[in-house]
Amino acid sequence: MKNYKKVLQANTRFLIDYKTLYRLNNIKRYSTRFNSILKESVSEHTTHVSIIVMRLIKKLIKHGNTYAAHLIKLYELEIIKYALIHDVDEVLVNDIPYTFISDEIKNEIHNLTNKYTAELSKYLGAPEHPEPIVKDVVKLADIISVYFYAKANLEILGETNKEFLEIKAEAFERIKTTLKRIKSVGF
Repeated sequence: MKNYKKVLQANTRFLIDYKTLYRLNNIKRYSTRFNSILKESVSEHTTHVSIIVMRLIKKLIKHGNTYAAHLIKLYELEIIKYALIHDVDEVLVNDIPYTFISDEIKNEIHNLTNKYTAELSKYLGAPEHPEPIVKDVVKLADIISVYFYAKANLEILGETNKEFLEIKAEAFERIKTTLKRIKSVGF
């Protein structure tokens, strides 16, 4: 545990080094998914999430009540900025499936990545402590991206692939939960 902590702390020295951030192109998502046909880097995923966010903003403004539409318009730039950096902390820790690590390591990773993201956000002018609506819209886009990824893999592997059927079903449930939270604001 102590060696792991030292490695993470050493990596936080490169908070805003563009070369370090460029590594996001080489970090593969779902690296533990052996059946994955389609490969996706963190950079590709971030692009997908950002595009989905832009579409969600448009839909939420159109279909929300006056207050909700105003709220989305008010935070539109923050939502887009947050989408662009939502997984940048993976440059420190990679795309880790949290099911494989202890709670102690999860907490340590969480503390370090939060510090990293806050400092990077400050440097880039992105929200350091985003409003709940900002987090929720980006979280929804993130989950939709996972859903699309699973669906695309299933189209290639066939609808009988248990691993991606499970990912798709879990993503769908998470989409419904996140939508309920967003709808409570007035959409």
